[in-house]
Amino acid sequence: MMANKTVVGTRDVQKFMHMLLHLIAFVLGVVGICAVFKYHNMQQVEDMNSLHSWIGIGTISLFGFQWLFGFFTYMIGGASTSTKMRIMP
Repeated sequence: MMANKTVVGTRDVQKFMHMLLHLIAFVLGVVGICAVFKYHNMQQVEDMNSLHSWIGIGTISLFGFQWLFGFFTYMIGGASTSTKMRIMP
């Protein structure tokens, strides 16, 4: 949403910046999860032993699927205009 209000440019430039910011957030989330697994391995702590761990993995997975869905639907243009309008909030 911020990319649409702060980036001066055409709609395509705004969409690209929005996609790029979400991709950066996803990559940083994956790096964070990798760091946690590495720390657990160094400390010899069991992985995925709490609800918090499972919610974190589920959240980053769903975010990744949402990003891929949006990328193929809106950026690549794989969906028709009526489908795009139905999916949009």
